[in-house]
Amino acid sequence: MTDKHSDLTIHAAHELLKAKKISSVELTTDYLARIKAVDPRVRAIVTVTAEYALEQAKKPTSVLPPAKPGL
Repeated sequence: MTDKHSDLTIHAAHELLKAKKISSVELTTDYLARIKAVDPRVRAIVTVTAEYALEQAKKPTSVLPPAKPGL
């Protein structure tokens, strides 16, 4: 498992998603891999809901709530 996208800024990740150069499932998987690799040392996350995160990543954008401007 790789975490090749976990160092992207949110803007860069958004641009790659918008251009369909990566999928939301791929990005989520990479972040979950990064959490698994790093969190045992930093212990910053109480609960990782990997299955739920991947379920949400598989949903089409049209069924997710719209983004709030300015966030």
